[in-house]
Amino acid sequence: MPPFRRQPEPRWRPPGLTLTSLSTVLALAACSAEDPAPDGPFILENGRSCRAGAPAPGVFTESAEALGIDVVHEGFSSEFAGLPLQDFPAVAIADLDGDGALDLLFGNSFTEDTLYLTGGRGPLGFQKSIRPSTIEFPSTRAVVVADLDGDRRRDLVTTNGEQLFVALGLGGGAFAAERELRVAAQSQGFRFLTFALALGDIDLDGTLDLAVGNQFERVGLEGKELPGRELLFRGGAGGTFTEETTWLPTRPVDDLTFLVSLVDLDGDLDLELHEVNDARFLWQFGIDIADYPGLEPLQGDRLYRNRRMEGGGTSLYEDVTTASGAGVAVAGMGGAIADYSGDGLPDIFLTAMRKDTNKLLQNVGGLRFEDRTDAAGADTLTAAHDVGWGALFLDADADGRLDLFVTHGFLEGSDPDDRLNRDEQSNVLLRNVDGSRFEDVTAAAGLVTRDWGRTPVVGDLDRDGFPDLVVGNADGPPRVFLNGCDDRPWLTVRLVGTAPNTDAIGAHLTAESPDGTRQLRILQAGGEGLFGATATEAYFAFPRGTETVRLSIRFPTGTTVTYEAVPTRRLARITEPVQ
Repeated sequence: MPPFRRQPEPRWRPPGLTLTSLSTVLALAACSAEDPAPDGPFILENGRSCRAGAPAPGVFTESAEALGIDVVHEGFSSEFAGLPLQDFPAVAIADLDGDGALDLLFGNSFTEDTLYLTGGRGPLGFQKSIRPSTIEFPSTRAVVVADLDGDRRRDLVTTNGEQLFVALGLGGGAFAAERELRVAAQSQGFRFLTFALALGDIDLDGTLDLAVGNQFERVGLEGKELPGRELLFRGGAGGTFTEETTWLPTRPVDDLTFLVSLVDLDGDLDLELHEVNDARFLWQFGIDIADYPGLEPLQGDRLYRNRRMEGGGTSLYEDVTTASGAGVAVAGMGGAIADYSGDGLPDIFLTAMRKDTNKLLQNVGGLRFEDRTDAAGADTLTAAHDVGWGALFLDADADGRLDLFVTHGFLEGSDPDDRLNRDEQSNVLLRNVDGSRFEDVTAAAGLVTRDWGRTPVVGDLDRDGFPDLVVGNADGPPRVFLNGCDDRPWLTVRLVGTAPNTDAIGAHLTAESPDGTRQLRILQAGGEGLFGATATEAYFAFPRGTETVRLSIRFPTGTTVTYEAVPTRRLARITEPVQ
């Protein structure tokens, strides 16, 4: 096989100029899914065979009990009576023990995290353990996973709602003691209610930075509760962070944030910041709009454009909420960002509560978005579905188009006896019909539930090539939905980026099949679903008869490589070329 040939390029390559391999594939090595992959720039592994009796892709089998997943999220504390329902069943899918198979982490509101590690036993070979905590009152309400210090071991950033913590991975599924991230405003007596975490290289210096979205803030225990400001932290050596408030423009009144995402939405390499916010009128907080000329009385979602590639400015981010068309004002909860339409531009979906609607915003280029909710049939809020929570795009039925999974569930009001919405609200799977519209296939997919759904995450747990779903539920056990399987072609890609961002968070991957169809996937750490972390892998499926595809990868450093004739039905492990 000819050697990989490349030309040197600067670290920051302007958009449109790429580094392209002229060879077919760097090196191919077929090995069983149970064997550890050897080191190399391009390694192919065979997928596992379909499990016995598996249905077709797009039909899911609930398998938590069969897999020994017996954790239960405690939505109500038995120790502290009178607390409201805790809506934070944090869930993460990631290879936490370094054996190549995906593991599971479940946070809880009143106890330590529960891990289900494969430990070299192969996919689905879970063994239960507890992640010891040094926090006086351990409680993980949201989690994000990535290698922060460049040692190729996955680390955790978590929140218990009021504090932020980093736990560095030690290998084998073990973690160092939590290190608290202090916020400057805390020294002034401010307290925050935190729901949202996302990692990404905001300033393009090679290290992962942290975005934190807060719902509320107040001074002291008895202080006035106001919408919470967003916080940004610059990543440093060894997985350290330094608060960087100057990156965001100052706002007179902030937002009720449930989800923050760091994604390149305009194709210029740097990461935009998108917030899903729970819209409320400012008068509800005792704020007189007359005191803030030009401020809208109803605050909604927010989009900030990253100006790093043009030299920045007074602040790194510029508020383009109104100009972009992304300023949706609904009771926003969770959401997802991905290219559902197949035009190569990442789109935005967010969930809400009745009588608002969910929103599907299509990216039409130039950092402009248009509402396609009604035209696409993407609103899952109906008489049977009052409250939307997390949402994810995934190709459930392996037809090459991203479908949409939305969790629903009961929301407790200020009075627990006041039933504002129904107990039984099934999660919903919307099948992407043609890139422009969706149809409800929940029942046919085997996903009808009666849980209080909250946190969806995706990953190919059994390594058969078809992504599976895990859903964290408030006050109950999680669901583990194994996807169906057959002989149609697929490709899974796991990247090894330049340290310290060895997970290549922020990478854009495009697979092109011989019929000319192109599919875009973006690796994110947090910022999709709600409270949880999806596996940082890219999953593709192709038309029957597709034996090879063209794969292009834009790493977060700006390096772009293209591989011709990549075989399907493989797991590809690709290391970023050395500069």
